[in-house]
Amino acid sequence: MGVGILKTHVLKYPVRALTVFLFLLLLMILLNSGTLFGQGFNTATYYTKVTVQEGDTLWEIANNLDGASNIDNVIAGIIKYNKLPNHNIAPGQILYVPSVKM
Repeated sequence: MGVGILKTHVLKYPVRALTVFLFLLLLMILLNSGTLFGQGFNTATYYTKVTVQEGDTLWEIANNLDGASNIDNVIAGIIKYNKLPNHNIAPGQILYVPSVKM
């Protein structure tokens, strides 16, 4: 009986292959999470002009215009885009409210 020779396949550039694999994996994760493109694929942020009425609150405005979204995120978007110093708003004030469209 002869002794068999065990042959193994060795990658010519194992570090390069691993680096490419990890890069592609990270890229897929970032694209899927929306990190690279703000809110992800197939979405864009539009702004609706709103005039504040007596008794309005940011929560009510955000809930009325984009009730399906996370209200806290919509309020944060209103504050950031309109450069508001706090949550206080006044009747007659013009606000631009973010609204995500698919």
